[in-house]
Amino acid sequence: PDLDAPSTGFLQRGDGVQIAELRGRRARLVHTKCIVRVDTAPQGGWADIFDESGWPVLRGRWPEDVHPREVELQRLAEIEESYKPKALGKSTSPKRAFGTPAGSPTAAGGVACEGEDLDRQEEDGAITEADSEEALELPALLWQLGELEAKSVWTRDWRECVDPVWGQRYFVNRWSGQIIHRLSSMGVACPAVRLTVQYSNLSFAGLMEVGAGVERRVAALEQSLLPSVAALADVDEDRVELHVEDADSGGSLADGSVGPDSSNGFRVIAVIRAPGARSSWASAALKVAMADSTRFTSQMVVMISSTPDFYAMRVDPYGDVALVRADLEELDIPRVARAFEPPPPPPPVPPLPVAAEFEEIRKSYAFTRQKVLHYHCKPLGLGDSQALAGGLEAALPVKPLEELGMWGCGVGDGGACSLAKALSAGCGSNLLTLLLDENGITPAGATALGVGLAACTRLRELGVSRNPIGIGFAKLLSGLGEDLVVLDASEADIDDSGAFAAAACFPRWPALRSLRLRGNKHVGPLGVEAVARALLGAPTVKLADLLGADDGGEWPRLSR
Repeated sequence: PDLDAPSTGFLQRGDGVQIAELRGRRARLVHTKCIVRVDTAPQGGWADIFDESGWPVLRGRWPEDVHPREVELQRLAEIEESYKPKALGKSTSPKRAFGTPAGSPTAAGGVACEGEDLDRQEEDGAITEADSEEALELPALLWQLGELEAKSVWTRDWRECVDPVWGQRYFVNRWSGQIIHRLSSMGVACPAVRLTVQYSNLSFAGLMEVGAGVERRVAALEQSLLPSVAALADVDEDRVELHVEDADSGGSLADGSVGPDSSNGFRVIAVIRAPGARSSWASAALKVAMADSTRFTSQMVVMISSTPDFYAMRVDPYGDVALVRADLEELDIPRVARAFEPPPPPPPVPPLPVAAEFEEIRKSYAFTRQKVLHYHCKPLGLGDSQALAGGLEAALPVKPLEELGMWGCGVGDGGACSLAKALSAGCGSNLLTLLLDENGITPAGATALGVGLAACTRLRELGVSRNPIGIGFAKLLSGLGEDLVVLDASEADIDDSGAFAAAACFPRWPALRSLRLRGNKHVGPLGVEAVARALLGAPTVKLADLLGADDGGEWPRLSR
């Protein structure tokens, strides 16, 4: 038949046709059944399958059957049409600059009009008629197919197929023809069958009278029934979920929802999940077994009779246990698509490495109670510092520590914060000497140490030299008590503000003998003068070392 021919045949009501080929809007139909035999009728021909709006002619369409997206696009097209300029010819007036109000004079002396604005907008791409027409030409059927595909969360919307070459199973959507290899990727429900078997002359009350361990007995009962049900259905035990519940209230003995007066039997409910889109995979063997009712009844009675505590569950010890009814139903179990599943929890943070020496301190310091701890140029990580602080806290309320030396250990701000936490807890109440020289402590660590040192009321000597403390020196000094005798902050990157803070603390330190601020080149003349003037009111100070500070040539005056 000719594709361009106006007419190639006819169809009558009741005729049968088959679509053999699709080409654009038309399809080639093969005449497979004729109600009225006509010798001149062709064997097939071409017919329009889609109308001008993209709707299939094989599907009835009511006047109100319009997709919301189609209505929206039509509304946008009408709005665009209303903004088009009237057909008055091309204006010869010069176009105004962007942002010039309509009707205002332009640079060339003309007057801008609204039509000229629309011309400029069309040139800039603000209003494109081709885009809207192209959107309107999209068939409404495609929108509906997309919505149906998004709602295809049940197994009835997917057809299971097998690749003839590779033998791999895949699934085809009945609406859009989309192919997937895992139903879980689209959130499609899992096909399953549920077998419900109800018995008489059995009760949970007997298990309650036996004594303790009711939950354990129920779990043993369900565990003993599961292999028998899996063998009957000819499936793996991993695909079977089985539980026992009361026949009247629907509760289980494990959750305490069954009372002692339950005497009308109970149900055994087994849910078997199928791997693909067909629940018949799980129900085929059960249907064959249930076809022979006499044999199936005997199997079910033997199965329940072989469970533990069977005689304890019988209501009438002299009566028979009978199968009341057995139901088999196919169902879909909803599940969430993998794309919408919550992310897995992050892996736990691995523990910090701790040296054996500090691990031993954490475990045994509460018993050894050493008064002096010295670590010279021994690298200490954050885990080592935390272990040391944990050992000191484990010894509380005993506070044996009197001297702690950790110079050249590189503990950093993390180690300083761990130590400050232990000191704040009271571990440094009897601490007399604390040496933290050359540890890479910055202003943040110095601030934390200032908080911890506030609890060390008996501290006499503090060494923090060769640490880039900087502006944190003032916070560090705020935690020092009145028993301080020696303070060493040499090469600590201190400036004038640190010198002012030290000078202001002299009245609080009546026992101070030595103040070392050597090598702080950022201390200027003002800082040197503040310390020199503070020395006048501190007769107990025997040494104030400011070597390396910038005195600005004022030392002859200050030394008098």
